[in-house]
Amino acid sequence: MISTLSTQLGKCKKDINILTDNPSFEYHKLGITSKNIFQTFGRIEPDFFIEEEFLKKSNSKNLKYFSNANIIVLSKDSMWFNKDKVKNPNDEFLLKSLDTISKMQDFGFKKIESKYFYIYISNDC
Repeated sequence: MISTLSTQLGKCKKDINILTDNPSFEYHKLGITSKNIFQTFGRIEPDFFIEEEFLKKSNSKNLKYFSNANIIVLSKDSMWFNKDKVKNPNDEFLLKSLDTISKMQDFGFKKIESKYFYIYISNDC
């Protein structure tokens, strides 16, 4: 994942903010710090990476709490891609998250696949 991201990050003109379901990787090798890593806990929806959506859903309306993720890294072994890990296939958050993941290109992200991860990189990066 680090080598895949390294080649892509050189093209980014903005600060790198990574949203991931697996934050324990050697992000410091990418030249970023822990303040640029945001962990998702059980859902992935547009309000994590689209400012307007965040402001619509947020009670605080404070952008200090917005991840502004321009890279999303999801483990291939996570519940999003491994049906054996899904406890309730009708769970509202799961369905919304699967819908979001299926529309990442519509949200302006390109998908890159590494051995263990799916990496979505914003076209605006």
